[in-house]
Amino acid sequence: MSALIKILLSMLVFLLPLQSLADEDLDQLKERERIYAEYEQTLDEHIKQLDNRIKYWEKQLTGPRKWVWSRWSGLRGMVEGWIQRDKDYMNQEKKDLEIIKRKHEEMLKEIVDIETGDPIAKISGYWEFGRVISPQERKFLCELHLTKEWVKDKNGYKISGCHPNESFWGLEDENTIWFKHADGKITSRLKRQQGHIWKGEKEEYWEGEYIEHKDAPVGKGPKLNHYIKKKKK
Repeated sequence: MSALIKILLSMLVFLLPLQSLADEDLDQLKERERIYAEYEQTLDEHIKQLDNRIKYWEKQLTGPRKWVWSRWSGLRGMVEGWIQRDKDYMNQEKKDLEIIKRKHEEMLKEIVDIETGDPIAKISGYWEFGRVISPQERKFLCELHLTKEWVKDKNGYKISGCHPNESFWGLEDENTIWFKHADGKITSRLKRQQGHIWKGEKEEYWEGEYIEHKDAPVGKGPKLNHYIKKKKK
């Protein structure tokens, strides 16, 4: 196996996304898609080279001049070892190629979803979640991962978060997102705040009222507002 292929395969482990593809912005996603396309082409070409080399040496050992190789058994054994090594490399690279193709197809689909305006693809990802104290102050509570994993019996998408109150999410309309408790009851409705500026920086920001649930009672105090802010890479 060439040094280039070894480097590419080792980098592949690092590049395989651990997070949802929608966690990236479109430019990052397109760049990763370009890299995967190059990997796919490189591996495909190397597999063809290995296949041609295997066929060449097998023909040498079994063709009209096979009697020559039978007289030098030591050399024949060495060549047979080379052939087996190349076959092992080729089989492994075919498996790696299937992984790359699958990831590449996922990326292409994700790009289409985002560019055609799929709101779930645009919103899913990692968000900062917290409580609004005042227009100038807010309290970070945890990080939420709004996934695209649909949970049919809850009629919502799964959230990886910090409290049962934020277990599922969905869209009421393009500017309203809701959160549900693990039991399926809505606990928050947040509105998109267009052009929101925080400490001099524009951010993707939603804010709305907490709808009291028995697992987190508010009592007679003031109503609570929650916020989410899209995390930057």
